Amino acid sequence: EAAGGPPFKLDDSARIAAGKARYQSGCADFCHGHEPALFIDRQGLDPEYVYNTIRDGGRGATPMPPWGDVFSPEEIWELVAYLKSLGKW
Repeated sequence: EAAGGPPFKLDDSARIAAGKARYQSGCADFCHGHEPALFIDRQGLDPEYVYNTIRDGGRGATPMPPWGDVFSPEEIWELVAYLKSLGKW
């Protein structure tokens, strides 16, 4: 469970910027690249699902490791805000 939802509005520009910076300095360098090609055709994707995937990791052809021990809940929500701002879900 995603700890009750985001502690701030996901369209908060400061939180989006913080999430983008975190993505660029961590996620991009490790796996995803600096221009995320995530969530293609994923309209209506639940933000809590994205939060849980970042926190707990994901399964699939190229599994994602869990980041819940690396990022705080607030930092994970900032990543969710950034990813949501890309407009692909």
